[in-house]
Amino acid sequence: MQVEECRQVLRSLETHYQEFLRDSQDSQSFQPDDRLHVEREYNACTQKYELLLRSQEKGEQDESLCKNYISQLKDIRLQLEGCETRTIHKIRLPLDKDPIKECAQRITEQQQIHLELEGIKKNLDKVSEKTEKVLAQPEQASSAPVLRSELEITLQKMDQVYSLSSIYLEKLKTINLVIRSTQGAEELVKKYEDQLKDVQTVPADLKELEASKAELKRLRAQAEGHQPFFSTLETDLSKAKDVNERMVRGHSERDVDLDRYRERVQQLLERWQAPDPDKDLKTVREQLLQEKKLLEECDRNKEKVEECQRYAKQYIDAIKVRPLAVPAGSGLASPGGAGAGMGLGKGSPVLGGPEGKRGVEPVASPAKKPKVQSASDSIIQEYVDLRTRYSEPTTLTSQHNKVITETLRRLEEEEGSGMRARGVA
Repeated sequence: MQVEECRQVLRSLETHYQEFLRDSQDSQSFQPDDRLHVEREYNACTQKYELLLRSQEKGEQDESLCKNYISQLKDIRLQLEGCETRTIHKIRLPLDKDPIKECAQRITEQQQIHLELEGIKKNLDKVSEKTEKVLAQPEQASSAPVLRSELEITLQKMDQVYSLSSIYLEKLKTINLVIRSTQGAEELVKKYEDQLKDVQTVPADLKELEASKAELKRLRAQAEGHQPFFSTLETDLSKAKDVNERMVRGHSERDVDLDRYRERVQQLLERWQAPDPDKDLKTVREQLLQEKKLLEECDRNKEKVEECQRYAKQYIDAIKVRPLAVPAGSGLASPGGAGAGMGLGKGSPVLGGPEGKRGVEPVASPAKKPKVQSASDSIIQEYVDLRTRYSEPTTLTSQHNKVITETLRRLEEEEGSGMRARGVA
């Protein structure tokens, strides 16, 4: 029975009861007990229909509330879908040329979306509370199952979009730290790379070598002081990875900027680890290898120098023997034979014999013996110059080799001590 039918029944019942009272007042057919019985029946029937009417009215009211709450829940869900669409669009859009500026702008925009979600959540909590009361009624309206379904879907959507917004905000903040740290790291690495260019070559002079070594130690100490900066960079990147994994697991969305900056951070860490204390060891080893090659080349040329020495000696010996073959009548021959001509006889004037001074003049002639001495001296001098030119670089190379070897030994010892110290720590 509908509400209006109940009301019509009540009105009809009231009309008939009033007519009974008028007709029975002067009638002898109805006794007072009859009138009391009819009155009791009338009151009972009226009460029953009034209860039925109130129940039907409440049912209609609950139905109206159900439809009203269903409509409100749908409106809330549309608002949530709008926030979700805007958030997903930004998640899938990579940062542009000025990532720091754009990241800060996105953080501000997403905070506004999150505030909007906060307002939607408060409204949903109120509607949810009223809806639960309607659904808790013993007699359910016909739209109650639909209302319950709409409420569950909307609450689930609220949690999903709110969680996505929260994770995306966290993602923006973590990737913003990574971007800022990456830019700072790039400047720092570039600075040390430029400074290391000036000390990559090992000097030949020992003092300069020690100065270069001291500069490397200074740079290494500075670099160790900046190591926490790179540790923080790795920590920030790790946080960004964790946020990305949560976003993938919970919402099947991934950070499009993370892979790019993860690669950049990895490259920076490799570049940062490159100019470490092993760099000077590598440089010294390369220099030592070059010096060893130079020394080996000097050793190979040593045979040529010794060969020149043999040729020079043979030539000098040939020059000394050549006067013995001078023809007779040349002014150097004497009755004493060839030996006397060379002043090698027992009574040779060269040795100051008793024959007098006449035998001395041919030997001392500037056209003969001095010419022989001049040729041999010239060859000897040329060989001496060659030997000196060979000995100087060989000696310097050997000395430089010793210096570099000693420096390499010290650096390897220092490296070993440093590694042991880090291992203990």
